[in-house]
Amino acid sequence: MRPENRIYLPEVDGLRGIAVLSVVLFHLGIDSMSGGYIGVDVFFVISGYLITRNIVDDISLNRFSFSGFYYRRARRLFPALLFTIAISAVFSSLIFSPEHLERFAKSLIYAVLSISNFYFWEEAGYFDVSSSFKPLLHLWSLAVEEQFYLIWPAVLVLLFSVTKPRFIITSLLLLGLISIIAAEHIMQKDPAAAFYLTPFRIIEFSIGAACVWCTQYKMKNWQNELGMITGLVIIGYAVITFNKDTAFPGYNSLVPSLGAALVIICNSAKSAGIPLRNKLIVRVGLISYSLYLIHWPLLTFYTYWTFAPPGIPEMFVLLVISFILAELMYRYIEQAFRLKSASKEQATPVRFFSSCSLILVILLIPAVHAKNNDGWAWRMSGDSLSDEEVINYKCRDDKTSADGMTCTAGMKKEGTADILLIGDSHADQLIPAMDYLGKMHNLKVDVWILPGCPPVWGTYKVYGTSDRRERQKTCKNVVSQWEKEMSSGKYDFIVLASRWMWLYEPTSYGDKEIRREFLVDRNNPVPDETASRELFRSRLRMTVEQIHNNGAKAIVFSQPPLLTKNIQHCNKVPKAMKKNIKDRCNGNISYQNAMNRLSYTNKTIRQLSSELTMSVIPSDYICDHTINTCNTIIDGTLIYHDANHLNKKGSVLLAQKIEAEFKNFTR
Repeated sequence: MRPENRIYLPEVDGLRGIAVLSVVLFHLGIDSMSGGYIGVDVFFVISGYLITRNIVDDISLNRFSFSGFYYRRARRLFPALLFTIAISAVFSSLIFSPEHLERFAKSLIYAVLSISNFYFWEEAGYFDVSSSFKPLLHLWSLAVEEQFYLIWPAVLVLLFSVTKPRFIITSLLLLGLISIIAAEHIMQKDPAAAFYLTPFRIIEFSIGAACVWCTQYKMKNWQNELGMITGLVIIGYAVITFNKDTAFPGYNSLVPSLGAALVIICNSAKSAGIPLRNKLIVRVGLISYSLYLIHWPLLTFYTYWTFAPPGIPEMFVLLVISFILAELMYRYIEQAFRLKSASKEQATPVRFFSSCSLILVILLIPAVHAKNNDGWAWRMSGDSLSDEEVINYKCRDDKTSADGMTCTAGMKKEGTADILLIGDSHADQLIPAMDYLGKMHNLKVDVWILPGCPPVWGTYKVYGTSDRRERQKTCKNVVSQWEKEMSSGKYDFIVLASRWMWLYEPTSYGDKEIRREFLVDRNNPVPDETASRELFRSRLRMTVEQIHNNGAKAIVFSQPPLLTKNIQHCNKVPKAMKKNIKDRCNGNISYQNAMNRLSYTNKTIRQLSSELTMSVIPSDYICDHTINTCNTIIDGTLIYHDANHLNKKGSVLLAQKIEAEFKNFTR
């Protein structure tokens, strides 16, 4: 039960340092590190290599034992992990809203059971809670590693018992091949499953395992130099060019994985390996586990406290604090449990696991209690804005399928509906508005929503997400069904709403995000921002004219101003929070900025106004040029759900603002 006595490779710790820096800088939001998340894949390759090397050595010397292996892994991982979870639990109980504390409690339970990847896979979705509210989100990768540790020793022992050593590498790579083919297949239907679940990540561990045998071949120094440089360049390429919309993992995971493998295989490169043997980067590699554990909760709690992403000065401070905490954790937690002290013996396995079990119980009892008791709502401050309500407003007879969500709102009455509301999530946010207007003016409303799909005839949307083919196919099909439904002659009014700007502009302010989603048609199939703007203008007008030709009137909504931050749940503040709620819920968007972003969209929709078309411009009622701002709070009521959707109260408030015009238009 002694620590592994292996040949130390400083280059591997240097590679660890590069991997963890990539992840940390990516999480901080550094623009040039858009693919920094691939650092996790580099970690998987390193783990596959080191764990396989150690197990193979022990099997070859006939000294391998499952109990010894799992004890060493537990002693390596559990102390720092449990410390991180405990600290996160304390801060979450102090500052999180009941909903977020309840979610945190669930994630804690999954984390201590080493299955947090399953939890975050199940949580993934279009309206998933912001990652800034998930302090334990990064533990999904640790869960994958722990599940790998659970099965890998048995796989190796089995292979050594049934096949010759030279066939083992072939068997391991075959497992990896099956894994990556399965990942590529499942990504078309469930990208989150491919990202979070262990079977689809075996390829990285298999590549790392293959390095154990590859390093046995002695190469000339020039070959090592070339391999090392190539590996580092490949990793750098992935860090710089990959982004959140890159199809991943799948075949793209081979890029960072093979880069890491080249670095490991060619670790003896005399010149090219110098950067990885540098004492500073090696030290970063040594503390990489603690740095990985602590940096994300620190960033999460800071962001939750301020309800705004950190600026450059704050990023630097958070980075420095992360390094300081990681160094302290490495010295006084990791090393204290991992190595034998000169003054006293290590804890026995029984004492070690007994201590860990006690800590787990201490963590689990309050977590289960918070989960089953509404996130400890008693912590809430009485000083808050009116309660926010999420946009997924339930209306009558709601049904959800691959073609979206349908339901009925407004006045309850027999016969066909008077109004058809169609569009994406920006139509979803209008359900409370149309429900209010329908009930006030004796109108029945049919609703048909497909998130991310614009109701513009004769076009289709090019998506930038990993499941883009499936989404594009679904959207084209639903737009065709919308057009058919609109042409049925059943409705007197057709309401169109969408996040129109998403078709031709970045999704947020600044230059951080490049436009990756566009509107195209048969004559303009190549994604282009200028062409998408013109298609939006011409095809939306054509859609409205077709509505008129089918004997109905059109109501076209522009979109609310886009905020500079996500204010979801900003008003759910525990007593321990000192910050003023109104500061947290301020969208920080000036009137001028909002108008600049909305100018083309608002102008296009205003030009549609006629006796047969009512144009609704939300910014006319939300923004105030006299004080140069767009409001997120009106009369003490929060009106936004997140950074771009109205909540129920905001939706009803908008309905009240346009009610007189709506009454005249529908009379």
